[in-house]
Amino acid sequence: MISQKSNTNRITLATILLCAVWTALSVVASGNPAHANEDGPRVLAVPENEPLIIPHDAGIRIFDVGDIPDRDETRIEFPHLARFDGHWYCSFREGEIHGNHITGRARVIRSADGVDWETVALFESDTGDVRDPRLSVTGTGALMLNASIRFIEEVAPFETFEGQPIERQSVTWLSMDGLDWSGPYACPSGINTWRWDVAWHEGVAYSVGYSGKDADGTLYRSEDGRTWTTVKQNLFPGGHGNEAALTFGHDGTFYALLRAGLGAHVSFGTAAPPYDQWDWRELDAYWDGPEHRQPARTIEGIERDLGGPKIITLSDGRLVGAGRVRGEVRANYFVIDPEEGVLTRLVGVLDGSSYPGMVEHEGDLWITYIGRRGGAGPVYFARVQLPAP
Repeated sequence: MISQKSNTNRITLATILLCAVWTALSVVASGNPAHANEDGPRVLAVPENEPLIIPHDAGIRIFDVGDIPDRDETRIEFPHLARFDGHWYCSFREGEIHGNHITGRARVIRSADGVDWETVALFESDTGDVRDPRLSVTGTGALMLNASIRFIEEVAPFETFEGQPIERQSVTWLSMDGLDWSGPYACPSGINTWRWDVAWHEGVAYSVGYSGKDADGTLYRSEDGRTWTTVKQNLFPGGHGNEAALTFGHDGTFYALLRAGLGAHVSFGTAAPPYDQWDWRELDAYWDGPEHRQPARTIEGIERDLGGPKIITLSDGRLVGAGRVRGEVRANYFVIDPEEGVLTRLVGVLDGSSYPGMVEHEGDLWITYIGRRGGAGPVYFARVQLPAP
């Protein structure tokens, strides 16, 4: 068993300006089992000309609220997935409510085989909610977790920076082995913004900040995952958008799948180096098969937006996206044709919710999702065989 706990002393604003540890955060690592499954995920094959609609328990349950030893009431949401150093890693938030709450914290679990999982880190704040933890692998081969701390004024008065209250801070942690973590790193550029998804390209990390000072969207970059600088401000088309999922094509083209934007509820952006000029468009969709193409915003459940988008580039060059749609089939995965501006749904999960994750491995798509409507947990893990290009 591996166990560690960092100091939780309050850090001064001067330390923050050096991009060092943020106030009152702790990391706890544990080798305790999270959940054991007798069998690994079976392969779910997507048919050629229609989406595969699966029940939420088609995957294997890898973590549930009953696996949290120190809480009687909590919910689990936002399960992100990564492959690192021969292991699966899944990160998610757990807290009493969906909204900002002092009980909000981030947990990371891992598995060598996708069957038996253990908790390897728990990230908490004494003064805020650790929200939407997301995993990525850095250009130097480290595992990185990024999140946003939403401070709770009722718990502790807001600190100030340049005369403004600090209500939020984007932070990162880094690990070379997935067990021992350094950080959190709190660059001043992350004050009062929410850097969400992270994509790495040629050793550089990119992330879009939204809310607060970045209400119109700002693209940031970092070479080490600790210190971030601005690439482009006013990124969002028409000034509308929030969560932006990011990936790079094999030719270096930068792609963004944006929640909201253009008033279209889901929009798609492309940029060439140096990534300071963006083209945005609405997406069409083949949602239930190849017979009917329609604007994505007209699909039932996307009238409001595509929640928690995710996008990755497969080894064959295809772009695969995911997101939460409101309705009975909530977690959905689809291939995106960037030239045609159309997405084709591949998989839908009945009662699957809460910001689905995905990784390509051994030629298949491996996915995570929450298995109950409302996003209260448990976390499920599934393997999907995609149709040929």
